[in-house]
Amino acid sequence: MSRFQRMLVTDIACAAVLLAADAPAELAETSGPISQLEPPTVMLRKISPSNLEARGTSITLETSATLIFPEGWRDTVATGTGSLKLTVNFHTQPWFAGEEHWRRGARNPMLTFYLGEGSTVYKKPFLDTNYFQAMLEKSQAAIVAQGAPANTAIRDVELQSFSAGYGSVREILKDPRYVRIISTVVLADSLYSSLTTDALTITRREVLTTATDMPTTPGLDVAPAGPCGPDPSQMKPFVEFARLAMKGDKVFLVAHSDIFTRNYGSTVETAEALIEGVGGNREHVTTGSLAAAAPGLDFPLISRYDKGGFHVWGYGGNNPNAHMAVARTMADLWRALESFPGRQPEVPLIIATTLESGLALEPPGSKPFQTRVLVHETTSQQSISISSPTQEMFMIYWEDERANDGTFVLVIHPNRILLQSAHNNPNPNFVYWYADISTEQYEGLCRGLGQYKGRIFADERTLNCPGYKVYELSKYSKAPWKTERNRKTWILECARVVAENLNSILTELNRVMPPGATPLRKPYWTELIGFNATLITR
Repeated sequence: MSRFQRMLVTDIACAAVLLAADAPAELAETSGPISQLEPPTVMLRKISPSNLEARGTSITLETSATLIFPEGWRDTVATGTGSLKLTVNFHTQPWFAGEEHWRRGARNPMLTFYLGEGSTVYKKPFLDTNYFQAMLEKSQAAIVAQGAPANTAIRDVELQSFSAGYGSVREILKDPRYVRIISTVVLADSLYSSLTTDALTITRREVLTTATDMPTTPGLDVAPAGPCGPDPSQMKPFVEFARLAMKGDKVFLVAHSDIFTRNYGSTVETAEALIEGVGGNREHVTTGSLAAAAPGLDFPLISRYDKGGFHVWGYGGNNPNAHMAVARTMADLWRALESFPGRQPEVPLIIATTLESGLALEPPGSKPFQTRVLVHETTSQQSISISSPTQEMFMIYWEDERANDGTFVLVIHPNRILLQSAHNNPNPNFVYWYADISTEQYEGLCRGLGQYKGRIFADERTLNCPGYKVYELSKYSKAPWKTERNRKTWILECARVVAENLNSILTELNRVMPPGATPLRKPYWTELIGFNATLITR
């Protein structure tokens, strides 16, 4: 029996207490300016439709809409529930969109639109608010026709666009129906706007009258005389999505060049308006501080803003090559996001050393299953006595002897899910993160896990835990061994791995829930540490 298995039998009731308890008012989300995401290096890669790595097939849905099926796409349909993610691309040739999707490492289907030049041609079809829904339905039907199970349902949508493709994205983001199912938006030098003197962010004091390297774009107004900036009405859908991303509900990445356009708001200006719209400030990137900012690069990273799931990365280069180079980095932008599923590790996970700051730890109370919550740098405490729940519950665990806490378990309760450690010293049953779940989500998890046949979780049959069905995470990342050389970075690495494994579990849980169920939201590192110091004692 493993270390986790020995402790789980004795500590199982304690986990149920916090799950059943209401969250104390003292617990608050923490945040900070540091991001562990590393933006990719932007280069003008050579590309050719005659030299492709991508494998798969495609079909034409409409004259300018192609549905791409990468090799292995059927494996991305969730077993049992039929849940499926669809990536939607705007404004690149289908062969290039498919190649970047493959280079990213994605194998789910992709719907790609190439409607022509200028944002107006991308905006027009989506002015009909039902058009996108119709295209999703067409895609879903075509996916089933290509061999997916009959119950296949698109439950997660990713949007990506280059250049004028933002015209479609903007119209889609205006509709709350679509925002609800969109998890991620990536814009590759792809956010422009008309300029107005009523702008909330003034980006120009006078009109640029000389020609620039970039031509004017059809569909955008001529810049007005006098101080002006991006049109707030055109920026609003993006600002609202950015706010959702900052909260942790979505992911939004804007990568832009340094090209200044004459008669309309450039990607530099709209990025400024976005950041100011959410109350942020850019961070200058020092030359040589990152690989993407190395000396001698044609298009170095020169600025960034990172908050929660919202990222703006500014690159140098003010000519057409800079514009195309960002497009050819689309796969790398996605890989940067996906290299750290926790996405925003602003401070390390709280571990044993956190409790060395002088918190007064009183002996555990005498009541069974008593919950004691300690908030870091305070002595406020809250005790709650609650009976153990009787409804069905689940546990999913993984063991990592290299990590700071060694063993981690996600517990699923009728009202809440919780990630905790499973050891006795120095942080007994340390809680890293929890989230309330609805009755709909709980019932969906019960159905999905009760008949689970996937390969991500292994059924653990050696444990006798009344009221719980226990699974082990089959494949997971492990932290590095702690050495004198990595002593200062080891805690952060452990935290990164915990976040990565947790989000792998949540991704699979979303896949097993019935079609139409509200998906579980994946946390950032800021949420993992929001408890600061939460202990469960017996």
